[in-house]
Amino acid sequence: MSKRKTAKSRPPVQQSKKQQPETKKPASPAHRQIPGAWVVGAVAAVLGFVLYYNTLGHGYCLDDFSSIKENWVVKGGLKNLGLIFSKEYRYGSWNSPGSLYRPLALTVFAIQWQLSPDNPYVGHLVNILAYAFTGWLLWITWRRILVKYPPVLTALAVLMFMAHPVHTEVVANIKSL
Repeated sequence: MSKRKTAKSRPPVQQSKKQQPETKKPASPAHRQIPGAWVVGAVAAVLGFVLYYNTLGHGYCLDDFSSIKENWVVKGGLKNLGLIFSKEYRYGSWNSPGSLYRPLALTVFAIQWQLSPDNPYVGHLVNILAYAFTGWLLWITWRRILVKYPPVLTALAVLMFMAHPVHTEVVANIKSL
């Protein structure tokens, strides 16, 4: 008969600290690696708000009339939500076939009209806050994408974007939401 060797249970071999594999923590997002990086996002948001604060006293202009003030679908508030999502953008004012479909913007306009009828202040405030949020979000996004570049360059790019005059029409006209 052949004798088999039975495997004895051996205690696990303990590795020295030098041999143990290190567990790496996932890298924190680029915007968190710089102390005080949140300040740039806050400055971008405040800059966006301050630059267009003066539009709060403005009324409706240009396409705001056909999109909001003279649009019976928007003036009906949320009870017209079905029409907002099934018809084209200017359905309630021009009633001509078009190719624009912007139900989320019309829904926001309907909510604004329902909360404060015929008050352009609310629409301008929402636009300014949305633009300020865009500045903060732009900083966070660009810091993650442009991680190989110095943070100063990214900060300058974000601040220049926020201050660029090409955005004036978009922020000043309520319908541009």
